[in-house]
Amino acid sequence: MAKQCLFCDNEANSKEHLWSDWILQRLGTQPMRVKMGKAPAKNARHSVVEIRCVCVQCNGTWMSALESENIHVIGGLMENDATVLDEAQQTSFALWVVMKAMVLDTVNSKNRGHFFTRNECEELRLHRRIPNKTVVQIGAFERNGYSADGTIVLVDFSNAPKAAKASVSTFVIGHLVIQAVTVHHEPEHENARMRGVAIRNGEWDKLLLRIWPVVTLHTSWPPQAPFSISGSRSIATLQNRRRMGKDATI
Repeated sequence: MAKQCLFCDNEANSKEHLWSDWILQRLGTQPMRVKMGKAPAKNARHSVVEIRCVCVQCNGTWMSALESENIHVIGGLMENDATVLDEAQQTSFALWVVMKAMVLDTVNSKNRGHFFTRNECEELRLHRRIPNKTVVQIGAFERNGYSADGTIVLVDFSNAPKAAKASVSTFVIGHLVIQAVTVHHEPEHENARMRGVAIRNGEWDKLLLRIWPVVTLHTSWPPQAPFSISGSRSIATLQNRRRMGKDATI
């Protein structure tokens, strides 16, 4: 049976670049780190990563359009240019991030199934709607590189342990750091009160800016402090900050 497109009913007959051609042209190709769930991290020799998960029509229409409208913003951030993001730019950028998180999610879906539901993927395509209970934050990296890290963690609610699962996707593109988190209630705990995904202590207010849900009409880049290659401000600390409980990824 042919694999179905992530976003529509067509056959998945096209490969989506995790890092788009224009990003690779500006930053060049270099070794990168990819990690999904419990699988060991892989250090690829280059940053050209293609995933067969979409159709030609989706890839060449709305996905391409969303990419194009974010080139100016992402291009500046990955080169660490000081800028101010207005509400529309934050929203569009968050849509792009969630699209990439959905694509990254397919890498490990053969073993555990997709985290993002069919409806969530279609709503993104048809109505530019970001899944409920999604938070997108961005930061700056003092160096320049590529990295993609995806995992699923269990979430405790008040009086309801392990009441939800959260998809956590962390990307590094040049000097730009991104983390997207989406929470899904388990059906029997749909009405449970969420107290948030537990995170390790850190200087997150200095290191990260939230772009979704939009909290300020104008967000100034860069944050107060950048991420580093090691120590308490390392990218690894960011990747692991939400791994407080049991890892639910296969």
